Amino acid sequence: MSAITSWSATETARRIRSREVSVREVTAAHLARLEEVNPGLNAVVDPASDCLAEADRMDRAHPGADAPPLWGVPATTKSNTDQIGFANSNGLPSLAQNIAVADSPINAHLKAAGAVILGRTNTPEFSLRWFTSNPLHGLTKNPWDARLTPGGSSGGAAAAVAAGIGAGGLNAQTRSLYRPYDASDPVISLDEALFRSGFSADIVR
Repeated sequence: MSAITSWSATETARRIRSREVSVREVTAAHLARLEEVNPGLNAVVDPASDCLAEADRMDRAHPGADAPPLWGVPATTKSNTDQIGFANSNGLPSLAQNIAVADSPINAHLKAAGAVILGRTNTPEFSLRWFTSNPLHGLTKNPWDARLTPGGSSGGAAAAVAAGIGAGGLNAQTRSLYRPYDASDPVISLDEALFRSGFSADIVR
């Protein structure tokens, strides 16, 4: 794991805001990490194709100290939420072509905060189990021990963040429960009010 992909979301945002590193440098490092470890983890199941173009756009438009809180911070979204141009499949083959035409509130908020979306993470079918496997995308493994579950339903998001694929990821749920991925993947999960986001929470390193 490179130094960049080991930074927290807060440190990443701070270094980009001060122009110590560019958004492109950070994004490229996380994409390289994705290519390196994701084939063995299956955490990100729908990578975004426009990351570097978005990073270049953000570097050109860098607002300096006035940047939104997550300006240039790489993150992942969850495949059971609406994101323009991507399938909200929830792990179901029958929903593989369920392409969103608008962003759900939680994804809109993440983009508005300035995050660079690396891709979409895996969930169990209907997001209802404590492990992450489904007939559409298969099994997600724990980056610390492939014999163990990364938890669920946000096991893909937890595995990605723990492995250095993005400094944060969406952990969408409709109510606050204890999080098995907190114990499985040593990451921190933070709840966000349901009425503010449409779902709750983010996963951050």
